[in-house]
Amino acid sequence: MKHAYICNMLGKPIALWSLGGLLLAQVSLSGGIKTTDFRPPDLSSAQLSGSTGSEDFLKAKALAEKGEFQKALTLLERVHKKSPADLQTLFWLGYTRENLRDTLGAIEAYQAFLKQSPQPEVFFRLGLLQLGRENLSEATLSLQKAAEERPTWTDAQLLCAYALYTSGKPQQALPYAQKAATLDSSSEFAPLLLGEIYFAVDSFSQARAAYEEALHRNPASALAHLGIGKSLLALLQPQEALPHLQKAAENLPQDLQAHYYLGLAYKGLNQIPEAKAAFEKALTIDPTHARSHYEMALLYIQEKKPAQAEPHYQALQKYNPKLAARLAPLLGK
Repeated sequence: MKHAYICNMLGKPIALWSLGGLLLAQVSLSGGIKTTDFRPPDLSSAQLSGSTGSEDFLKAKALAEKGEFQKALTLLERVHKKSPADLQTLFWLGYTRENLRDTLGAIEAYQAFLKQSPQPEVFFRLGLLQLGRENLSEATLSLQKAAEERPTWTDAQLLCAYALYTSGKPQQALPYAQKAATLDSSSEFAPLLLGEIYFAVDSFSQARAAYEEALHRNPASALAHLGIGKSLLALLQPQEALPHLQKAAENLPQDLQAHYYLGLAYKGLNQIPEAKAAFEKALTIDPTHARSHYEMALLYIQEKKPAQAEPHYQALQKYNPKLAARLAPLLGK
């Protein structure tokens, strides 16, 4: 009965909030060669053509290492025409294009590299680009290869978990997220993702613990407060959830989930005006959000105000007919 109540109250996760953006920002390309995830592949045992020792290639590599990617690109493309199969040239060409936001060109260079040498560092960079393009199935395969070959590489484990989770495979994502949280003892990102994955598989106590670890690592984390709050709601503790969700809504004023879950907490405490205000804020952010329409309609029905519930019922007929069907008998339809 408790599990059914939780599912009915919370529904499915709406999205990974803004965590996906934060995760990608952590391994963003904006810092060029200085990004923490940058690792050149190990080519010590690879068959290399003579071009890697050419003057143009060495100049291009030096320019890329200094972040002068546009200058490096001209030289690398010249070397690539002479030696199209050279691995070092392909890698640096891909990396330079990546930093110049030529995503398709970078993918092409990395894929050409991987046809000759399956290096985990290149699979990681390819997976990161595929993830940015929302090619989740391809990104997952690339990042799994990187994570499995480099089990102590935090970013590979973290992004692999994220790709699997957003592909609708939270159970498969779990060991990668657990590994990332263990490897990185300071950043909030890994425990935040771990908490979201636990929440998705209905392990609410473990989700709460993961979010609390994220808050311990960053006491100002609004996302951690949101995670703790919604986990406490799922554990039927709205009073304990409320202060966390109030902080989340205050610090994430445009976050749909923060206001939606805040509304659920107020509803659980029978604070109806506050619940309505929170759901109305959620609908201001996203007028198509079916769950907020559903909750607003239920509150009006509870107050015996069917006329006010009607617009939300009409919205549900458009955005979520299954929820509308649940409401219909309560409105005498």
